[in-house]
Amino acid sequence: FQQHINALSKLVIFSSFVHQLGMTLFSSLGFAIGTVQDAGLIFLSAMANTIADTILGNGGTIEEVISTTLVILPIGTASLGFVLVLLGKFRLLDIVSYLPMPVIGGYLAFIGYFCLQAGVALCIGKPMTTLSDWSYLLDPHSLLLALPGLLAALVLTIISRKAVNDAILPLAMIIIPALFFVVLSLCSFSVDDARSYGWIGNESPPVPASELIKLVDFKLVHWSLIKKCIGTWVGMVFVVTFASCLDIAAVSMDMGKPLDTNAEMVTVGTSNFMSGLLFGFTGKLW
Repeated sequence: FQQHINALSKLVIFSSFVHQLGMTLFSSLGFAIGTVQDAGLIFLSAMANTIADTILGNGGTIEEVISTTLVILPIGTASLGFVLVLLGKFRLLDIVSYLPMPVIGGYLAFIGYFCLQAGVALCIGKPMTTLSDWSYLLDPHSLLLALPGLLAALVLTIISRKAVNDAILPLAMIIIPALFFVVLSLCSFSVDDARSYGWIGNESPPVPASELIKLVDFKLVHWSLIKKCIGTWVGMVFVVTFASCLDIAAVSMDMGKPLDTNAEMVTVGTSNFMSGLLFGFTGKLW
């Protein structure tokens, strides 16, 4: 997907806009924020890997991979949204209150581990999907690339747990990247030097938003791959439903008053349905 990454990034941003529009129109919370979410992306990522591996393994082209991915993933997102709306409409989500704490803890640990692994993968520029992939850090170059990210994660974790002022965390999020460039300057490293070493992403030409329309060619879509993604989609439905219930419960706790979980889930489902129809990805309420 790398050669189309600029256009695909715009698609993710547009998808977040659609989720925010859905939250603004339908949520009972005036401050609700909607955006592409982590839990659903885990499963969409697995689907994308399946699609790419299958098509390229059979001698297909990158264009076929892009078109198929940008059709099957939004179909999964829209159908997920439809299921969430049904669950909320029939008020089936109250059962979540009976989940034992170890189940909730296990879910949070899984999401946290995936985010850590994905963050390290972004730092070193290599895909990490299995436990054995952590062996990449045995390479001194990869370890050096990952070290600033790991240190930043540690600092942000400590601040988020210990800070008593609401301004400290966002301030730290500004200072950390600024500090990176200060260190580069003190070490007499130019931006081009940092880019060639792997500290900064490669330059790529700007892509107009109109290019998003050209990404999908329905003639190139491998519709048969929907069957291969159904199992992953079922897992996504369970995890996203659970994650969204936890988010709603967390907002309710923070507000100090109960929220109608089922009603808010209808809003989340509606925004996902809208996003899927517009070639977007799964999202949630913040």
